Amino acid sequence: MSGIQRRVVITGVGLICPLGSSKQELWGALTTGRSGVCLLEETGGDGLPVRFAAPARQFRDDDVECFGPLD
Repeated sequence: MSGIQRRVVITGVGLICPLGSSKQELWGALTTGRSGVCLLEETGGDGLPVRFAAPARQFRDDDVECFGPLD
């Protein structure tokens, strides 16, 4: 680092994953054996070598106030 000190305050912990956007949704999916993997149906994945993925469908970028690059 260039001698600049940064302070960080963690005020909570969240998740973004294919099985839900809350700890209750995630735990429910895990305990019932639900998978987050599915066939890719949306456009834009045509050039990919596989047709399955685990997208976080519940996540929208307006769900968070600041979702930008890390400095």
